[in-house]
Amino acid sequence: MKKTGMKRMGKAGMAAALLLFAWTLGACGQSGKKAENNASSAAFASGANAAGAESTEPDSLMNAQASTGEQDTDTTTIRGVIIDASMNTVTIQTQDGKTLSFHQSEDESAEGEFDTTALKSGMELGNGVELSYQGKVEGTDTSKARKVVMKDATPACKNAQALEKAGEIILALEDQDYNTLSSLSAIKLSKKDFTEDFVQSVVTMNLFDAPLTKDGFFLPGKEAKSNLELGEIDGEWTITGLNR
Repeated sequence: MKKTGMKRMGKAGMAAALLLFAWTLGACGQSGKKAENNASSAAFASGANAAGAESTEPDSLMNAQASTGEQDTDTTTIRGVIIDASMNTVTIQTQDGKTLSFHQSEDESAEGEFDTTALKSGMELGNGVELSYQGKVEGTDTSKARKVVMKDATPACKNAQALEKAGEIILALEDQDYNTLSSLSAIKLSKKDFTEDFVQSVVTMNLFDAPLTKDGFFLPGKEAKSNLELGEIDGEWTITGLNR
């Protein structure tokens, strides 16, 4: 199993893999929780204001003062699978099918905190995690997320190597990197096999709850019949089928 850094590409041999059609079992566990804390804003009033008189302070100063108390301190917790990682960045595929990258700020103050000390094995690819942050994530934009804290999800994911390979496939599809995708497959693939709708449905899958055993699993399309099949061949997880 790889640690943080670049992903390895294994050569896949040709063999058949058993397939799973049930989507009731999860690779890592149940849905996560979202915790919220209310933020408080500072109010600025003079004795004259309290009596109903107008403030003599400039508007710009009042606005600057008010803004110091309006920082979003709500904490949000999400769950997902680590699909890429480096020393200062981690990318996870979340339960709601988003690919989010969180970056360690160069600012060493409290707001630049990026805490991974609770991860027993570090930021290993294919590992299920719970990630908490303050601030906002808008779509896939995480630039306003602060105080990122990560810990291992419970229960742990069943097969990190399989989920790691699925993450490689998702990233290759997002980047439209069909050369990499071909290297991850035991069958011949063609670019025309991957329509826009099919690719979108695969890259937005809930990898965290994917049904998984030693025999294999699906990277699904929007319908059960459209999917990529993954199986293990000679110790390497690879694409073993394409159903459309």
